Amino acid sequence: MKLTVHDTLAVTSIIALCVFAYYLYPSIPDPMAIHWRPDGAPNGFASRDAGVAILIAIPTITFLCLRLFPRISPSGYRMTQSRRSYALVIGILTLVLAGICESALFSATDAGPRTKLIGPVLIGGLFVVLGNYMGKIERNWIFGIRTPWTLASAEVWLRTHRAGRWIWLTAGLILLATPLLGLPPIRMVAYVAIIAAIVSALYSFVVYVRLYGLSGP
Repeated sequence: MKLTVHDTLAVTSIIALCVFAYYLYPSIPDPMAIHWRPDGAPNGFASRDAGVAILIAIPTITFLCLRLFPRISPSGYRMTQSRRSYALVIGILTLVLAGICESALFSATDAGPRTKLIGPVLIGGLFVVLGNYMGKIERNWIFGIRTPWTLASAEVWLRTHRAGRWIWLTAGLILLATPLLGLPPIRMVAYVAIIAAIVSALYSFVVYVRLYGLSGP
C-alpha cells in the first residue's frame, strides 16, 4: 500500500498519540476514566492498560479501515476521480480522532475540566473540512451523505452534496464557536451533528422526489 502525503499525516498523528500515551502513562490512574458525562464528570472506567489500548486503537483502526475500503468497493463506487479528496479526508479524520484521544488521556489524569472543550472544537474543524470537500467526492458507500436516495442516483448524490457542503460547514462553525458561546460542549456536538444529518437526509429525499417522483425512475 503506497503512502500518500495525507497518509503520512495520519500515521504521524497516530505515532504522536502513542508517544503521548507513553509519556502520560505513569500519571494515569488505574482504573482510568474512558467516558465522561456532558458536564465533564467521568462515568465510565477501564483498566489503565485496556483504556490506553482502546484510545490508541480508535484512530488506528479507523485509518486502516478507511484506507482499505476503496480497494474492496463494488464497481461504480471506486471513487477513481476523487482519490485525493478522499485521502485528505482520511488524514484529517485520523488527526482529529488522535487529538480527541490525546485529550481523553489527559482528562484521565484528572485534568478533564480544562480539556472538555477540545473535542467539540476538533470535531467542528473536522465538519468544516468535510463540508468543504463534500461536493468533490464521487458517489460511494463509505463517506458522505449516504441515504437510499443519494445511493440510488448520481444526480441526487451530486445535488445533495452541493447543498450538504453548506450544511456541514455551518455545523462546523457553530461547534468551533462553542467555547465563545458558553454552550454545553458535549451536548452541542450531539445536537449539531444530529440536526445536520437529519437536514441532509431530508434534502436528499426532496431532491429525489423532485427528479423522479415517489415511484422512482
